[in-house]
Amino acid sequence: MNPQILCLQETKAQDTEIEKALSVFDGYRYFYNSADKRGYVGTALLSKAKHAKLIFDMGITKHDAE
Repeated sequence: MNPQILCLQETKAQDTEIEKALSVFDGYRYFYNSADKRGYVGTALLSKAKHAKLIFDMGITKHDAE
């Protein structure tokens, strides 16, 4: 498979862990959002396409920490 965009949920990894894991995907830009609580939730996005706009948070404090 060679997707243009790949979205992952429940990564359950902290920023340093997910960055190391995603860095092996050549040709992709990658973005991730880890929860404050270690080993809890998390999402990641890999994309070959250039993004027009990227927003990391929802603007709702209690949800942005997850």
